[in-house]
Amino acid sequence: MWKDTDVRDILPTIQAPTLVTYISSIHDVAGVAEESRYIASRIPGAALAEIETYRSSTSRSPSRPSIDSSPRS
Repeated sequence: MWKDTDVRDILPTIQAPTLVTYISSIHDVAGVAEESRYIASRIPGAALAEIETYRSSTSRSPSRPSIDSSPRS
């Protein structure tokens, strides 16, 4: 039910500090990065972080997140 709720109109009213994230290796589906950028651009002062992960036989740790901390207006 909630997944069909369109909240685009209220994004500009959010006043809390907001960090929009997505995990690039999990969300390889077309459009996820664009949707995350859209959401971050509509929330005043929001930051966007793409969390890049990698898989290797020796390590399962995610890499450091790439955070764009520039305020969005």
